[in-house]
Amino acid sequence: RQLRAFTADPHPGATPPVRGNPCLIHLADAPPDSPPAPAAITQCMTWAQAPGRAEVRCWTPTGKEIGLCGHGLLCCAHYWREQWDNHGVLQMNGMDVHWENRDGIDWLAFPSLETRLCEAPAWATRLLGETPSQAAEAGPGNGYLVLEMPATCDLVSLTAPGAALESHTLRSLIVTRQVSDADSLHGESVQYRYFAPQHGVPEDTATGSAMRVVAAYWLGRGAGNELRALQRSAEGGWLASRVENGRTWIGGRVVEDDGMEAA
Repeated sequence: RQLRAFTADPHPGATPPVRGNPCLIHLADAPPDSPPAPAAITQCMTWAQAPGRAEVRCWTPTGKEIGLCGHGLLCCAHYWREQWDNHGVLQMNGMDVHWENRDGIDWLAFPSLETRLCEAPAWATRLLGETPSQAAEAGPGNGYLVLEMPATCDLVSLTAPGAALESHTLRSLIVTRQVSDADSLHGESVQYRYFAPQHGVPEDTATGSAMRVVAAYWLGRGAGNELRALQRSAEGGWLASRVENGRTWIGGRVVEDDGMEAA
């Protein structure tokens, strides 16, 4: 079954369109012995452990297993919601991720992260073509690097760093900026892009795990504990977050995907 996570409600003349991130869901009876055959999109296998509880494993189109896949988990939550109820628990690589549905939006709860301000690396301007105004790190040495760009920066115009990023850092790269009401395209208050060539993803379409970092970063910058974000990838992603009681909830809309891109 193919779904798309983090889409925006379609409306005439929407610019840019927000199609979200596609994922092919395979229902299994037990933990799989091997990954699914290669496909052009993310694939996830999920199987029930008990009523209201299921396990999930996901792979990139290149066949690399994903440690934490936000759009895959969201699609699996959407599937299990139809089988069970509006809440439950998904487990991925030992992490319990609670999920719920509110007003047609599926939400995942991750342990909250903290970001640490750091000096913006000199290579950032060379690779991206724009100078960041601030930088922060999250997680271990292979975690995340956040680069805040000036509010006037058009994220779409930034040069994708590609494989060159790997020679500078082991961290996945998030570039982000605040958005004024006048510049908002889909009601978002921040925008971002996400690059992770180290993990087989030169640029991701709509990234729930990155949104958890974005939420933590902008909370530290005084933007509040609730965000609406537009991921400025080619396909586009619309994501929401709320931080409460040590958890960061990541929300988005999941729809059936008509474009069968699986091999």
